[in-house]
Amino acid sequence: MSYKPYRGAGYYGRRRRKVFILILLLAVFSALFLFLYAQEWIVFTADGFRFSFSRAEKDPEPPAEPDDPPELIIEDPVEPPDSGQSPDTTDPDEPEPQAEALYGLTVSGAPELVSQSLTGSANALAVNIRGEDGVSALDEALTEAVSGFAQSGGRAVAMASALRDNTAPREDLSIAVTTGSGARWLDYDYISWVNPYSENAADTLALLANACAQAGFEELVLYNFQFPTHGKTQLIDYGEQAVERTQALSNLLSALRDKVPDSLGLSVVLTDTAAASLLDEQAGQDVSLLARDCTHLYIQTSDKDTDLSALSDALEGTSCRPALLLSGSEPPSQTCDYILVP
Repeated sequence: MSYKPYRGAGYYGRRRRKVFILILLLAVFSALFLFLYAQEWIVFTADGFRFSFSRAEKDPEPPAEPDDPPELIIEDPVEPPDSGQSPDTTDPDEPEPQAEALYGLTVSGAPELVSQSLTGSANALAVNIRGEDGVSALDEALTEAVSGFAQSGGRAVAMASALRDNTAPREDLSIAVTTGSGARWLDYDYISWVNPYSENAADTLALLANACAQAGFEELVLYNFQFPTHGKTQLIDYGEQAVERTQALSNLLSALRDKVPDSLGLSVVLTDTAAASLLDEQAGQDVSLLARDCTHLYIQTSDKDTDLSALSDALEGTSCRPALLLSGSEPPSQTCDYILVP
């Protein structure tokens, strides 16, 4: 009598798994076949999909083209003006709007001035003709460049350090800010200053201003037009003076105004304190007094969004206008006069 070998429950479980896997693979291959090869006959509807072996359902005939094509509407061409220019809707008799008195990029000398051209809303270039060293950059080449720039329709503005001058006070002690011992006073950078109380201070500035007028500049912007405020100012001795600093500085500007032609505008750069509160007693700047003889009063800043409303209100009723001496490469966000200093 023979016996079948006992294989155990695990053997039959493995056989069932193999059969299940085989059936699953057949189902997958069938689905793949339908997807790849039967798409041509599958039609999807709102209720699901069905098989359709009719070519008419799969590829409906394209709509018939209309018998008559639509008419083409061609408008008559616009005849160009006789002058050959493009049509213009502006009134030829209406005067062109004048550009704002905006000032452009500063330049350092004659070669750079010659190479510059006016762009955008700027209509002038500013030239720094004298720094704190007190040495003037005005020479024949710069004068010719300014003249040529003006003839080409440009405007030139001169900028100069007014009372912070390391040359004139060294040559003439009578106009210098001095200490109690009579020696020249120097600021932290060892630079001397012109004394606003000096009788000859206006003559010293007038030499430079008249040279600017003769060179063709239409405005002279004076920075450092103030009493010195940085350094050991407690050592300065101005002597007994009958007027306050604000009046002394205003008197100096009025005297300068009388010594230069009216064609040259005079402007002053305000200190930070004067720009904020319209008065800087220590520096001697009073907006209401300076405005009498100024073309512009400049606020020096790097913020192109600087608010000029307070200064504008203070200058209302005068011929003086607020302006910005703006550091950077972008013009101010508001419409105003400005000098852009890179």
